Amino acid sequence: MRVRWFQDGVELNSDTTRPNSNTVRITAAWTPQESGLMEVVCMADFEKYPSIPPKNNSAFIEVYAFSSPEIQVPTSQEGNLVNITCLVLNVSGDLELSLKKGNDILVSGSSSTGLTISHTVEAQAKLDGQQYICEAELKLQDQSMTSPVIKQQIETLHVLYKPRDTIMTISVNDKTISGNNTPMSSIPVEVTKGDEITISCKSNGRPSPTLEWVNPSNGSNIVIGPSGFLHIPYVTSEHQGIYKCRATNQYGIDEKEVDLRVKDFIWIILVIAGAAILLIIVPVLTLYCKWRSQKRRQYKLNKRKPNSQKPSGNDHQEDVPLEELDP
Repeated sequence: MRVRWFQDGVELNSDTTRPNSNTVRITAAWTPQESGLMEVVCMADFEKYPSIPPKNNSAFIEVYAFSSPEIQVPTSQEGNLVNITCLVLNVSGDLELSLKKGNDILVSGSSSTGLTISHTVEAQAKLDGQQYICEAELKLQDQSMTSPVIKQQIETLHVLYKPRDTIMTISVNDKTISGNNTPMSSIPVEVTKGDEITISCKSNGRPSPTLEWVNPSNGSNIVIGPSGFLHIPYVTSEHQGIYKCRATNQYGIDEKEVDLRVKDFIWIILVIAGAAILLIIVPVLTLYCKWRSQKRRQYKLNKRKPNSQKPSGNDHQEDVPLEELDP
């Protein structure tokens, strides 16, 4: 016995299996080309015994047209209005169409044919990279037997804007000492002669900004690499000055700068040594002055006391100048 599927009198491609000796099972899969009510027929017969009449059974299938949704999100310059469109061109049945940002529904609509909905936003840098979802749901007549059919299309908004949020990071001897998104020229960065310095610069913008260093110092041995990279292996006084990173694209410019101050290590040693000497000399001078003051007072007191006995013999006493008592 053979078993076959037919649709509009045309045999469908199918797979036949035999679970046991008394059963034939046939499976067909195809894509309907038209919407509406469609009849498919399962026919069983004996090919070698044509005198035995065939037997058949039929089923009716409701075919719905439901094209995939489309979403249009045009690239726009910051400050302009962007019209985001969500549409379904071909549908038969109850259609629910929504334009969403994340889980938030921006606008929605329903129809039994094609449908277009739209939403307008102002292009802002903070919306660059924001995804919008066009979601279409087809509700079938007998919801108890089948789940709703949902299709989605996702598109990303690209906003063109000038460079901003430029960040400069400074590393001295492989240790980061500063990095922020505010001008750094008002807070000089002090380094020591002989240090190794790396300054990196990053900026946001669309298109991606080109980074360059403007008016670096006239010192030699400076390596300027790609992507806002500046390296000084050995810092000298010639490298002192303002280093400015400029981020540029076709929509504008953003700049950040740093004031680099170079200290000579020899001067640092001299300053430390001078401070140490002062710490020693000042206490000694203070003690000496106190001691001398006490000697002066003692001498004056002794001079004012009356003599209880007159000097006799070789005893002779005379006033000694104060200067001779000083060590």
